[in-house]
Amino acid sequence: LFRSEYLIYRNGKLFDSTGPNQTGFNDTLVYCDTMYQYVIVAVSDANDSITSSSNTDSAKAYDHIPPQKVYLKTVSVTEPNKGVTISWAPSPSWDVKNYYIYRKSFVTGNLKFVDSTNQTTYIDSSESVTAPDCYYVFARDHCGNQSDGSNNGCVIILSAQNQAGYNDLEWNGYQTWNDGVQNYNVYKKEDSQGWNMIGTTTSGTVHDFTDRNLGDSTITFCYQVEAVENPGKYNQLSRSTVTCIHQNATVFIPNTFSHYNLDGLNDYFGPVGLYIKNYTMQIYNRWGEQVYKTGKGKPWDGTFQGQNTQQGIYIYIITVEDYNGNVYNFKGNITIYQ
Repeated sequence: LFRSEYLIYRNGKLFDSTGPNQTGFNDTLVYCDTMYQYVIVAVSDANDSITSSSNTDSAKAYDHIPPQKVYLKTVSVTEPNKGVTISWAPSPSWDVKNYYIYRKSFVTGNLKFVDSTNQTTYIDSSESVTAPDCYYVFARDHCGNQSDGSNNGCVIILSAQNQAGYNDLEWNGYQTWNDGVQNYNVYKKEDSQGWNMIGTTTSGTVHDFTDRNLGDSTITFCYQVEAVENPGKYNQLSRSTVTCIHQNATVFIPNTFSHYNLDGLNDYFGPVGLYIKNYTMQIYNRWGEQVYKTGKGKPWDGTFQGQNTQQGIYIYIITVEDYNGNVYNFKGNITIYQ
């Protein structure tokens, strides 16, 4: 039989072919620890319908060469303080079975297995995000050979400290992009409002920011920063944890008020200021008789038992609470004028 080519069948399906003078073939597209069946069919040059088949033989592949390591593109806090999204470029090795994700504790330095996946994105919600732990990804093939670890991707932890009239922010720099960090964007949310970008650092080496634009009636100031990768192959972003703080109260106690004419000026008495959560107040006349009491932050209108009080000096005892739980105590005199 004059042959024109050999057809190679693997597991019952045509897989490849060779020329008439080739009597060997190296199948490299195999998974480790998997059995493959092969049949060779010689095809006549004169008539394709004339063939001759070999016997069937089987072989199981093995491999001791680990896959090439992956590149970890980003580690980002995508579910505020509850979930970290890890994404990576796939290993260049074609025979990768899955990827193993590890987290290195910032506190103990221990490397802990998190999970495995055959995808290139994973969300770790196994623990609350409180420390700048670092993630590594390893590729494994079907023989269990494991690649070297990827570059590390470390969580950005944001902290905030309230100061009188402004908030100071600090965070650890993102690690590690091949192209480095270009800058950080700073985002803020006041109470139930949406997130707004309020600033950008001048470079990727600046890890602090001061917010001086604070709403006077805002209760809660929440912040998050975003690392921006230098332009390059991947152009990734990585977001930090979210931190929320309150301003300490600023309190002013008037020393006079007049409620008789109700002209909109000094008609009521009570502590005023910013970021006051609640206050309690007792008012006494000169004979020690209590003429007013509130535990719900309601100012005094200058009346007692439905009647206007006499002008003169009254004693107040006030306790103010702010949203940080700070308590401020005040005691003094208030003068009522007609």
